[in-house]
Amino acid sequence: MINKSIKVQELADIAGVSIATVSRVINHPEQVKEETVKQVKKAMEILNYKYDTAKNVSQASNLIIVNIPSFNNSFYSEIITGIRSSAQNHDYTVLISQDRLNEKNLKSFLNMIKASKIIGLITLDQTEAATLEQINAVIPVVQCCEYNKSSNISYVTINDYDAAKSATKFIISKGYRRIGMINGPQRFKYAVERHRGFMAALEEAEIPIPKNWLFQLPEINYGMAFTTVSQLLTSGNHPDAFFCISDVYAAAVINAAKKFDLRVPRDMIVVGFDNTDISSMCSPSITTVSQPKFQLGYMSCEMLCDKIKNCDAGITNAILPVEMIIREST
Repeated sequence: MINKSIKVQELADIAGVSIATVSRVINHPEQVKEETVKQVKKAMEILNYKYDTAKNVSQASNLIIVNIPSFNNSFYSEIITGIRSSAQNHDYTVLISQDRLNEKNLKSFLNMIKASKIIGLITLDQTEAATLEQINAVIPVVQCCEYNKSSNISYVTINDYDAAKSATKFIISKGYRRIGMINGPQRFKYAVERHRGFMAALEEAEIPIPKNWLFQLPEINYGMAFTTVSQLLTSGNHPDAFFCISDVYAAAVINAAKKFDLRVPRDMIVVGFDNTDISSMCSPSITTVSQPKFQLGYMSCEMLCDKIKNCDAGITNAILPVEMIIREST
């Protein structure tokens, strides 16, 4: 049993390690270097902190969990492929979860981690800093794509602001000044940053646009985007170019244009984002910003594996480059 009167911070101070390290020595000693375990055990002896760490050694697991916002967005599939490729190299097994992590379900999530003997988490969802820190105190955590700037948790991502700004400048360079934007949920970092990049490019080019040309949809959903764009195209005043933060939205714009006898790219050009399969399968094929999806997943898992093997590893962040893929829609 743990002596509740002793704070974990006291153990960490005496052992010369972090609180997270003490927690892992208690809950997952198999993740911690032998010398570090000895340091924490010595601190426990000094403070008469009674806990049988040996009983947990036999509970070693090879399970890591990946938390994604949605199973319906094909963007995540190649990221998961990258994660699994790295995990297999380290003899780890990947579990997928769609539950949104927050204060309300944090306790049940931590209980699930303990019951299932999960040893690491990769999150692709936007999560509160306090929630991330509490999970990271139990198991190593790495953020992939989405990350919380307020947290001290490692992440792998792209520069959404620069990518969106460059894509918008590309549209402007083609001579278009009547540009609409189809954006996603504002709770996500990518939606906020891509909106900023889009608006920055317009401002630099001194291009004003009506507010009703800026759409923020609650999810990445083809039908929702198709209906939204169709309603706009019924008006006499509509864009002749669209920047879409997802290839799914871009495909919806193209098909909505066809409904009103507008041809892409003759009457309207469209730029998407992500370079998912739909961008090359659509007719016309979609010009898009290509994210290194496999690499994002692979690198995030490599970071996690490093943290599992070395619980005192420092914070590591990586911002990967994107590429503009020019296709028929422009």
